[in-house]
Amino acid sequence: MYSQGGSLWTVRIDGSDRRRLTVYDGSYSDEPAWSPDGSQVAYSRGRREDGNWFSHIYAVNADGTGRTKLSSGDVVDSNPAWSPHGDRIIFERLTWTGRNADGALIDADEHLVVMDATGENRTTLTAGGRWERTPIWSPDGNRIAYFSHGSVWLSDLDGSNAKSVFAGALRNAGLSWSPDGRRIAFGRGDQAESSIVIAEIDGVSEENIAGPTGRNVAPRWSPDGERIAFTNHVDEDTRHIYVSGARGSQAAGATDCRPRGGSGTTAGFPLPAGWAPSTGTLRVAVLFVDFPDAQATHTTEEEAEMGLAYMEQYLEAVSYGQLDIEVVPHHRWLRAEQPHTQYVGTLGVGQGLSRPISEHAVALADDEVDFSEIHAVVTVFPSSHFGGGGNAGGTVSADGSSLRQSRINDALRDEVRELSKNSNWGSTAAHELTHNLGLLDLYPYDDSVHEQPPAPSGQQWTGVEWGLMRLEAWFLAAEHEMLLRVTKHYPSGRRQWVDFSSLDPSEMLAWNRWQLGWLSEDQVRCVNEPNATVTLSPIAQPNAGVAMAAVPLNARKVIVIESRRQLGYDLGDPYFWSDGSSTRGPALIAEGVLVYTVDPIVESGQLPLKIAGDSGNGQVDDFPVLTLGESVTLGGYTITVTGDNDDTHTVTITLDP
Repeated sequence: MYSQGGSLWTVRIDGSDRRRLTVYDGSYSDEPAWSPDGSQVAYSRGRREDGNWFSHIYAVNADGTGRTKLSSGDVVDSNPAWSPHGDRIIFERLTWTGRNADGALIDADEHLVVMDATGENRTTLTAGGRWERTPIWSPDGNRIAYFSHGSVWLSDLDGSNAKSVFAGALRNAGLSWSPDGRRIAFGRGDQAESSIVIAEIDGVSEENIAGPTGRNVAPRWSPDGERIAFTNHVDEDTRHIYVSGARGSQAAGATDCRPRGGSGTTAGFPLPAGWAPSTGTLRVAVLFVDFPDAQATHTTEEEAEMGLAYMEQYLEAVSYGQLDIEVVPHHRWLRAEQPHTQYVGTLGVGQGLSRPISEHAVALADDEVDFSEIHAVVTVFPSSHFGGGGNAGGTVSADGSSLRQSRINDALRDEVRELSKNSNWGSTAAHELTHNLGLLDLYPYDDSVHEQPPAPSGQQWTGVEWGLMRLEAWFLAAEHEMLLRVTKHYPSGRRQWVDFSSLDPSEMLAWNRWQLGWLSEDQVRCVNEPNATVTLSPIAQPNAGVAMAAVPLNARKVIVIESRRQLGYDLGDPYFWSDGSSTRGPALIAEGVLVYTVDPIVESGQLPLKIAGDSGNGQVDDFPVLTLGESVTLGGYTITVTGDNDDTHTVTITLDP
């Protein structure tokens, strides 16, 4: 079964008895799928109307009779797949609420829909959020697999319990489930060069099928599960069918300590192509925007003092000078045309000023700002009226450039406030800008995941956030330790205690630095042997020393080990009050070795990194660094700190028998 010239055709396996199943009549028939008993074919049938494309799911008998339309509406339905029992069909659906002046879709969403084989009882499974495509049923009919956000996902039949299991999947390369339900074949690569990957559904073991150069797509298992057929695109006009054994070579993954991540912000490798550069010069336009219902009463220069210098200094310092940020501020308040409520959208952790206001800001400034050599645009709202942090996401085009977007002060305050040196948003700006480079959030979007039970009498929960992207942990400490209490200094010499909400050793994590290209190959030790000894220089100032050790646990998970000293941003950030007093926030309360795991399949806000000893609720036994003589066991490896000369830490890494 195949599509050609807008029609569907059948042919015997030896190439004989070629027959046309549907006739092209202005509508194109494509994406055929045989029913399990071979009596019917489901397919998509579409046509262009008034310049817009619409398509629906149809079924036809194997002899070409009985064509039936199964879906309808102003939608684009495609990629039907039969359930193993032939009683239901799942497909992908593209919907929208309208089109703008350029004809682009508004509120577009691609999701999955399941219906009876008769077209009745249609149920939407995954509307909203990420886009889901190319669904297939498991052989036992109990689960579905589909493509989303650069990865292969599995879920229950109603769309629940969805999880990402394979990264780096090519969207239009197709998916195929093995007959025994234990493995999935998919394509990985790009439109020019891709390979067929076979992976266990637990997401751990992967193999590459040796194939010809070019784009290899559309894998299909033989009924006995011993072979796989796939299509090789030599060029736009030439395609060949190949058959291979269903075993290949071990796929490159965490064996080189660089597990593959998704296509967007990621905890893996490589960083998403085409995003803002993480090395060299990064040119950042800064636009200041207020609203008819929230008008700034201070200058943009005063607003810039709240964070631009810190953003630039922090990122240049933690990159070891490999990133040069050129800030291009447009010092004029741009007045939005609508009240701020018209630009509020749903974000990963709630609601806030979102992408439309960034696009509007660029349009307002376009006549006065040359965006042709800009990589990213930061939109800042007046601190007197807005706070709450920031968010990042989306692109906007101007002067031939595609600009990554981020927004600072994204939530309206309960009341208008005066500017304060202590209201510094520089760390937030650095965090959001780093999203534009490809890194994701390491803290949980669902706070209940890290909810602490009541502390025992005489103890209190103490939080610690590691690095710019906020890797969280919580531990119990005695109330009298007062780990969050620091000294506040006044110009007169008077001192006062002040308490903070958490510890904040904000030196960038070694793993994130490696992702961004700020650590060289010589500064990372990838441990593939069962026993190793590594001497680690402090991540804040590694110089030419080894700054990170990494231990691959399987094709995707990695243990990371780094040394933290009271240097750089691990000394704590400075805080200033309007009365002239100042202090440093509490940060690294003990020097030692930090150990954590990385799972690059996990998405932003879903905990792709976890501190050693964290079972998933964020709780660990103590301040999470290992000091001399201490050890931790993860994934069968025991990591022990065997040396500390006040400059470097030495660790042994041993695979337990």
